Amino acid sequence: MTSKQLGIGFVACGGIANCIMGECADLEVARPVVAFDIDKEAESKFCRKFGFESAPTFEAVIENDEVDAVILAAPPYARQEQIVPAARAGKAVFSEKPLALSSAEAKRVVDACKQAGAPLMVGQVLRYIGGFARMIDVMKKGELGRPLALELHRYGEPFPAVYRQTWRFDKDLSGGLMFEIHVHELDLARQLCGNPSSVFARMRRTGIDSELAYEDLIMGVVEFENGAIGETHFGLAAAKGETRTVLICEGGVMSGNSEKATIKRWSGEEVEIPQVECEREPPFRREIRLFAEAVLEGKPVPIPGEEGLWSVLMAESFERSAKLGQPVMVNGLVGGVS
Repeated sequence: MTSKQLGIGFVACGGIANCIMGECADLEVARPVVAFDIDKEAESKFCRKFGFESAPTFEAVIENDEVDAVILAAPPYARQEQIVPAARAGKAVFSEKPLALSSAEAKRVVDACKQAGAPLMVGQVLRYIGGFARMIDVMKKGELGRPLALELHRYGEPFPAVYRQTWRFDKDLSGGLMFEIHVHELDLARQLCGNPSSVFARMRRTGIDSELAYEDLIMGVVEFENGAIGETHFGLAAAKGETRTVLICEGGVMSGNSEKATIKRWSGEEVEIPQVECEREPPFRREIRLFAEAVLEGKPVPIPGEEGLWSVLMAESFERSAKLGQPVMVNGLVGGVS
């Protein structure tokens, strides 16, 4: 571990910002410098709570010589316009998900950060949470062989009061459920099954939440390059929610959620998968610590911009397939990504 500290500028001081800093307030490798939000009351509370100085504008954050890196936590429609200026100002960038609201914009952002020599990390924090982290660990170790079939279920009630901000109900501002929420599950799918090749999706607006101006019921089938098939059920139109991931492999079956995961091989009983190392640290703290250490040590960040681009590509593929009423290829929408 490095003994240096990364000077942090925080942009947007709302719910996710407080979640992140709530776990990172005493992080040794990161030093709070300045924070900015268009909501000055939220900014003031955030700065007092976590030891940041207030900045009058976004530009003041990225022009501050003490800021080595920015954490961008504004809503998607605003955040995608902040990444490139920050990178060109010489700052390392941590962007909340989604990276952008289109694959073309995500690719532009990734390319611009590369040209500027600025590290870019995306907050796909599901990788570090509970049973999902355990399932990923098993697959990385190759303990169950080739994946064959995947079930991803995450559905529930309409947005609760804490999430009912105006921008979330506008698809042009939030990207809709696939971008604002389910890029988490799409990234998880790639961690478990590899790169996707095609998507076939159906979407409906149920009207259960009258304020939601876009589709809240999403079903899909994903085919992966290695031959695995995935089935998805996403939405906010159910009186009772469920989050469940099931992965069938040549060597057995895993099931998991945010709290735990189990494994059943061809022989023996079904058993719980033991806790993995990353669970011993709060997930937001872990992702920010890893980001800070990578930047300070000049190493690649653990979830680079290309990973966020893949999630955007997949979300866009769901939207495009539902609109066309037919399967669509995932890699190729913007000339591909490796």
